[in-house]
Amino acid sequence: MKDDAKQIATLCVEVTASNLHRDFARTALVIMVNKVVDAFLLALSKLCFLSRRVAQHLATIARC
Repeated sequence: MKDDAKQIATLCVEVTASNLHRDFARTALVIMVNKVVDAFLLALSKLCFLSRRVAQHLATIARC
């Protein structure tokens, strides 16, 4: 390796508390929305399954 390295650019990184807070809030919001959608879809699928089962049961009772 040669020691004739030259600086070609300067990288500046700035992190502030407000940026971290905004990123954290955005991530938390995405996680919460994801959990709500998951819970809603799970509840909807259970409701559809149970309503079908109850309807079949009521139809069986009505035939008797």
